[in-house]
Amino acid sequence: VMPLSTPGIIATAIYSFILAWNEYVYALTFLNDKSKLTLPVGLERFFSQYTTNWPGLMAAAFVMSVPVVILFLILQKYFVRALTEGAVKS
Repeated sequence: VMPLSTPGIIATAIYSFILAWNEYVYALTFLNDKSKLTLPVGLERFFSQYTTNWPGLMAAAFVMSVPVVILFLILQKYFVRALTEGAVKS
């Protein structure tokens, strides 16, 4: 059973990782220590009341997206296999 369910488990893990990586509300609500803030909450620091540091914000957003893209590229074959496995007639 495990070899057949591996692509689905990996696709679920990728999706869960991306959702957890981009979580903003829980991190903003529950973390009070500035040294423990997550990256999405850290992106908020580029905004102030009257100005926005757009070059810094775009650079930080790019650096933040790199691990997700690398993970997806490495595990893409499992993700595609999990999406197409149910569409094949036996």
